[in-house]
Amino acid sequence: MNRRNFSSALLKLGLVSPLLSNLSKTPFAVEPPHSARDGADLLPNPPSLENQYRGYIVDHHSPDPPAMTYSKFDPEQWVHLYQAADLDHDWVFCKGHHGEAYYPTKVGHMHPGLKIDFVKAISERLRQKGIAFHAYYCIGFDDWAVINHPDWALRDEEGKNRRVERSEGAHSWGQWHWTCVNTPYRQYVFTQLTEIVKGYNPDGIFIDILGQPLCYCKYCERLYLARFGHEIPRDGARERQWQEIDQFLYQTTQLSFMKELIGTVRGLGSKAAITVNGGHLSFRRELLELLDYTFAEPWAGNYLSAMFARGTGKLPEIGPGSVAPVYDPSPASIFEIESAMIASQNCRVFMYSETMHPDGTLDPLWFHEMGTAYKAIEKVQPYLVDRDSVPCVGIIYSEKSRFNDRVDLRPALRGAMEAGVNSQFPSDVLPDWRLDLSHLKAYQAVVLPEVTCLSEEDVQNVTQYVRDGGLLIVTGMTGTKQGDGQERSNFALAELIGCDFVRVDKSYLGNFWGSYLRRNNDPFWNHLPDTNLVVEAPFVVVKPRPGTRVLATHILPVVVWRKDTDENDEDWVNWEPPPPGKETNFPALLENNDGKGKVLYSSFNLYGMIDKGFEWPLEFNYRLLTSNLKSPPLRVELDERQSVGTTFYRKRSGRRIVIQQINRTVPLLKGAVNPVKGGKLIVNASHFRPTACRQIYPAQQQLKLQRSTGFVEIELPDVTVHSVLSLEVEIL
Repeated sequence: MNRRNFSSALLKLGLVSPLLSNLSKTPFAVEPPHSARDGADLLPNPPSLENQYRGYIVDHHSPDPPAMTYSKFDPEQWVHLYQAADLDHDWVFCKGHHGEAYYPTKVGHMHPGLKIDFVKAISERLRQKGIAFHAYYCIGFDDWAVINHPDWALRDEEGKNRRVERSEGAHSWGQWHWTCVNTPYRQYVFTQLTEIVKGYNPDGIFIDILGQPLCYCKYCERLYLARFGHEIPRDGARERQWQEIDQFLYQTTQLSFMKELIGTVRGLGSKAAITVNGGHLSFRRELLELLDYTFAEPWAGNYLSAMFARGTGKLPEIGPGSVAPVYDPSPASIFEIESAMIASQNCRVFMYSETMHPDGTLDPLWFHEMGTAYKAIEKVQPYLVDRDSVPCVGIIYSEKSRFNDRVDLRPALRGAMEAGVNSQFPSDVLPDWRLDLSHLKAYQAVVLPEVTCLSEEDVQNVTQYVRDGGLLIVTGMTGTKQGDGQERSNFALAELIGCDFVRVDKSYLGNFWGSYLRRNNDPFWNHLPDTNLVVEAPFVVVKPRPGTRVLATHILPVVVWRKDTDENDEDWVNWEPPPPGKETNFPALLENNDGKGKVLYSSFNLYGMIDKGFEWPLEFNYRLLTSNLKSPPLRVELDERQSVGTTFYRKRSGRRIVIQQINRTVPLLKGAVNPVKGGKLIVNASHFRPTACRQIYPAQQQLKLQRSTGFVEIELPDVTVHSVLSLEVEIL
């Protein structure tokens, strides 16, 4: 059954409206939205979406009284604190996880503690201040809906209601009921969104908790049968048929749902910017392309998460709620560094916290500290817009591997991003839908960190990239599956990496240190510590092809670790894992030349080790880049590379490079600010010809240019919390 027929099946079952067939229609007989901005000509205009860099929401999911009463709710206090925090956009609760609406809904349940229309009171005041108003609406959790409409609950295999579980990312006290959007709850959601759009005409709509676990309600059972011709898999069959289940959930609870939601909103004449909570690790590109911007909560810390969003998202925004606790205050420097980490990665900044007391008043300290950070963002905001990253090193994110393989690619991806930051070379995340020659040729080095799924087109493009002179770094199980997740008998890149797949050795998984490196006498190794460097298990056993250089082989641990039973003298009992033992001829690191380019293959998860805290792979990656990149456009030379993050951008308008540096020690030191060296900026004169350089923030100062053959060197100021520099150049 194709997607069009599947949509028709949904219609016949009465589970969705005709919007799936014609998104220009709306299932509700509604009038055009009345303007919630009557007299708008007299109000200041809020900033456009691309200029909204300072956002916030009070994350006040509130149960009914007596727990949360709103007895002293004062919208003036809220908006006064928003102004003190220098917000330019704010999300206003319309419906939270408990299911309570914050406006007089005709179909649902307004929070009984509220004596006034919360949404109206806040949104009108926001508009008076020129602050953009986004409507927050929760989909997946709704206690009121499930309790009052049991038919709308998400059911487990035994037919019981499912609640949020700790394994799903919630704290033990967050136990809301899951709803199922394949029930009539779907139409309830669209009815409430119609009320919100008609009544308040928001500038944006934020959808939270999109997507749900597998549900065994009668509606899903009927849909699944119509789609696949059999019942929803149970027990062990769920693991075997995971791809079929994922496709069902994607089509019914994500893609078709969002198409219908967008159609409903647009059918009412609204131009509100629509997004969902979750970026490209949560949702497929097909869905995210329907949205006006990408929003995500951090999955790799604020700095790396923003780096990922910069490479994959559309007008990306990162919204950490983990900046600082409300009732265990952190210094304002924490707010400043965390917001700077996001902004310096070309993402817009958002924060949320539970600052509301049970009576509806707000705890003020958080807003004043957030305001310190946001005032700094506002000062440098002209340098944050209208720019693109300077390409040099590309780190591939594979959507194919994310959704067609069960292996968790996040550790290797996090490690590769950390290696890119540590190297002080310009580094981008490059999604696999841009894995074509027109994009690849802009990068001098490309990293494939455990990119298990490669299509034939990917292979051709990467091969040509190397033959044209590129440096390719490949790890572990990369290319062992086809683009659709089907197993390959050999590496897709076997010819390029110069070796063939034999097997995966998992013998030493229990050792933690799975093997050690026996290095050859290449001068490259002189820059790394003189010891048998440790490798994490497992590793891939490969057979090198003629002409491939083996830079290192595996030394196996002296024993396989196992629990001591007092019956085997060979069991290992000691403080540390078993040390190096038997040498092998199993290649660990290989180098192969192809055409004008070079490939480095690691038979283990090199970048996943960085994510686990291993140190030598960071230095290895740095030395690999410095030894092989022929003409990087610019970089920073720095002894303490782990202390500073540096990003490089070229302004689209004008001849200017913007360099941002952040002091990565501030969060590690709980907000204590110890200035760190900014290092030396090295500009390749064959790419850019600098004419002037100055620091913009935190202080204005001119920086001296030192010219040498082919390069310009600039000593950068120490970094306190973060700094912004402007390099005026002639583009060559």
